[in-house]
Amino acid sequence: MKRYLEQLDAADEQDEVVIDPSAVQAALEKLKNDPEPEARFMRGQGPAYNVQTAVDVEHALIVAHKVTDTAGDNSLLLPMAEAAQEALGPSGIAARGGRRRLLERRAGRGL
Repeated sequence: MKRYLEQLDAADEQDEVVIDPSAVQAALEKLKNDPEPEARFMRGQGPAYNVQTAVDVEHALIVAHKVTDTAGDNSLLLPMAEAAQEALGPSGIAARGGRRRLLERRAGRGL
């Protein structure tokens, strides 16, 4: 653990990476012409994946994750909350879905 924390500190001390906007645009154009077969164009983004995670806040550990090409998050919150419940047990589960409270609308599912 000590070595890991030292590596984090060393990474924090390094110079900030500067991203060239023209290089990003060129990469997006390349992806438009030859996209990854699984990636989808997300609203306001180029080809992308949607990554969902469930975190044990007390221990700061990811307990469940899913990478998908589904653009919207609404249908992904409940399955991720269920995966967290399976990993952590029934007590102490709180799910936040950004702008929507999907779990409040589906409270009858036992979460």
